[in-house]
Amino acid sequence: MIESRTNVTPTCPKCGHDQIARWGLASGLQRYRCATCKITFNALTGAPLARLRHKDKWLEYAQQMTEGQSVRKSAKACDVHRNTSLRWRHRFLALPKDEAFFLESFKGKKQGMTRAPRKRGGKKGF
Repeated sequence: MIESRTNVTPTCPKCGHDQIARWGLASGLQRYRCATCKITFNALTGAPLARLRHKDKWLEYAQQMTEGQSVRKSAKACDVHRNTSLRWRHRFLALPKDEAFFLESFKGKKQGMTRAPRKRGGKKGF
């Protein structure tokens, strides 16, 4: 499914040339080699999900995120460590906004909010 998202003829992420040759498999993904600059890459190179492990659990984790589960509950459901769960959450949220929609929490943010901050308390002496 990951490789089907790439172009029919991938281009080199470094130099942009389209003279690409298939160059074996690594971690279940097809590797490519640029004929001009000689670097190797795969479909995830340069993407937020690059270098993440346990690709077989990503779909289940994305489902947990769409259900609004916490980091720890998602980690337990997918049988990964909570630190892995947190790392995945940040990487999944870094994907382009047109591909997925997740609710955003403004807890702890002081800048970059899309709404006015709420104020605590009230007037003195009701």
